[in-house]
Amino acid sequence: MATKLGTNATKIAANPAQLTEQGEFSGGLRVMYDEYVFTADLAVNDLINMGGLLPAGARVMEVVCDSPDLDSSSAGALTVGWAASADGVEAVSAAGFLSSMDVHTAGKTLSMSSLLQSAVAGKFKKFASPVQPQIKISGETDATTGTVRLAIFYIID
Repeated sequence: MATKLGTNATKIAANPAQLTEQGEFSGGLRVMYDEYVFTADLAVNDLINMGGLLPAGARVMEVVCDSPDLDSSSAGALTVGWAASADGVEAVSAAGFLSSMDVHTAGKTLSMSSLLQSAVAGKFKKFASPVQPQIKISGETDATTGTVRLAIFYIID
């Protein structure tokens, strides 16, 4: 049986040892949190900007979104992603963090690390430019009250 080394483990084991990126070894975890309080029914394709800009160099570790029942039918859905960066380096990804969040039943909390979100583009993504996190209404809602909460956990160099 062979023992293999990850990228940072290889740097540390080198002689002389090489430096790892600060955020990837003993990096501090940061959290961007925001919430949106519904005061009116939102339409399909409406966007909700959440928090400030996720900074350049941020590597996303986890995203958690909490939502109440926002639709009495079977169509209510949200996606969580980001807008394109102002300099065009990062492309828009409306579902980069959470690809589909059913909000037509009782309240839900979804995380990027859940089994249903295994193939999203934002998992462990390191952003080269600042981006605006967004929630997109991807299925009809009819709620005029309720609060959607979003937390993005990331490390940065």
